[in-house]
Amino acid sequence: MRTPVALFVYNRPAHTLKALRSLAACDGASECDLVIFSDAPKTERAASAVREVREIISNVEGFASVRSVLREKNMGAASSIITGLTEILRDRGRAIVMEDDLVFSKHALGFLTTCLDKYAAHPNVMSACAYNFPARLMPIPQAYEYDAYFTPRFFPWGWATWERTLDNVDWSVSDFQRFSASKSEVQALRDVGDDLFELLVRQQAGEFDDWVLPYSFSQFRHSYLSICPVRSLVDNIGHDGSGLHCADTRLFDNSIADVGPVRRLPVTIFSDRRLIRAGQRAGSKSIMRRAQRRLMDSALKMRDLVGRWQLPDRSL
Repeated sequence: MRTPVALFVYNRPAHTLKALRSLAACDGASECDLVIFSDAPKTERAASAVREVREIISNVEGFASVRSVLREKNMGAASSIITGLTEILRDRGRAIVMEDDLVFSKHALGFLTTCLDKYAAHPNVMSACAYNFPARLMPIPQAYEYDAYFTPRFFPWGWATWERTLDNVDWSVSDFQRFSASKSEVQALRDVGDDLFELLVRQQAGEFDDWVLPYSFSQFRHSYLSICPVRSLVDNIGHDGSGLHCADTRLFDNSIADVGPVRRLPVTIFSDRRLIRAGQRAGSKSIMRRAQRRLMDSALKMRDLVGRWQLPDRSL
C-alpha cells in the first residue's frame, strides 16, 4: 500500500518550494501519494501569495501521484488541517502530515513509513514524529542505545498517524474546565511538557487558532505515546516571523544535512525516564531555564548575523 503524504500550504511560496524540494528528495518519495491542501486567502492582501503558492503546487513531480485540494473559502489553519487530515485518514487509513515551513531530511519519509508499518497494531502508539528538540535544548544521554525513543509529548513538525486515532481526539477539549480544576492532572500534563498547560489555556481562551494542543492533550489524556528520532529529521524554517504561531527564534533550528537513517528502533514500547526528563527541561518554564534559552537564542542570532556580514573567502 502506498503511503499518502498530506502537505498543508497557504501563502508562503518560498517556504512551500523548499518544503516540496526536500520532500521530493526523500528516499521513498516516488512511492508516496502526495495530497496538497491549499487554503483560500483570508484577505485580499493574501490573495497574490496564495496564487503564487498554487502555481508552485501545480508543477510538482517526483511522487507516485500528486493531487491538489484547492479550498474555495478560507478555513483557517486549524480547520484546514483537521478537515484535511480527517479526509485523508478516513480514505486511506493512515497518513504522513507536513506543513509548508518544514524541511525534511532525506531519511524522514523512510522513518515515518517504517513506524506506520511497525506500530499500526499498537493502540498505545498514537503518532510517529520526525522532529526532536535540538541537542542544545535536549542532550541525549550517551548511554542511550537506540536511534529513536518513545515520549508522551507530541511534535507536530512532520508526523504520521493512523485512522484509529481519530476516535480518541477531542478537538474541542470538552472536559477542559474539569481538567483545569484538578491540580494533580494539571501537574501530570506539566510533567509531559512544562509549557503545555499555559499554551492550552491560551488556546481555549481563543488567543490563537490551533489544532496541535487539542491533539497533544488527547494523546496525554489517553496515556498514548509518540515515537521520535534521537536526532531530528526535520528543520522548521518558519521561526522567521512568517508563521502563525512561530516567534522569531533560532532555538529550535536543527542541522539535518548530516543526519543518518534511524536504524535502531526500541525493541519494546517503553518510556526512558532520562529522555523524558531531558524533554521536560527543554520546555521548562523555570526562571533559570527561560533565561538560559534567551541567552542561547541571542547567541544563535548573533552568529547568523556575523555570518551574513563576513565577506566571501577569495583566497586561492
